[in-house]
Amino acid sequence: MKYLHGFQEALPQVKDCLLDGGVALLPTDTVYGLAVHPTRPDAAARLFAMKRRPRVAIFRSWSPPQPT
Repeated sequence: MKYLHGFQEALPQVKDCLLDGGVALLPTDTVYGLAVHPTRPDAAARLFAMKRRPRVAIFRSWSPPQPT
């Protein structure tokens, strides 16, 4: 686990973590969220295991709007 200071330092490392199937802890304005790459089944499995949830549980997802 790494603790990164500052957005500019953290962004490339978080991107690499997610692309490699890792789990990232991201701050928001009120809480922290866990993030995984949505197309990595191994990352989703890791997230389910970390949260001790059955594989049938639902997680919320978000992605930025795509240009039209």
